[in-house]
Amino acid sequence: MNRKNKSEKKPFLILTLICLCVLTYGIYSHYSKKNELEKVPETTIGTIDKKYSIISRGYYINYNYEVDGQKYSGTEKLNKTELEKVNVGDKFKVTYSENNPKYSEILFENRIEK
Repeated sequence: MNRKNKSEKKPFLILTLICLCVLTYGIYSHYSKKNELEKVPETTIGTIDKKYSIISRGYYINYNYEVDGQKYSGTEKLNKTELEKVNVGDKFKVTYSENNPKYSEILFENRIEK
């Protein structure tokens, strides 16, 4: 292999390595959060404070909740049908990790009636 071919492959290899690192971090973060929520789950009440869509990515809601006087927020991806069933200001139970309260999941099947 000549020197020119090696230097042309270097950017590709670096880009591939960066993509693998990002993918690995994403998978690790997802499973860490899931594991924390299963190990030491607690619940509180969360309030939806924003509904929005991102073109070609989907529909989302932002929610906030409080644990021991500290405020936290989360984001959840929904499909269009689910998005139409919730409104800003709606309250739901939120499961969070006792060890790391920033890890949370809103429970849409547990709506808190006003």
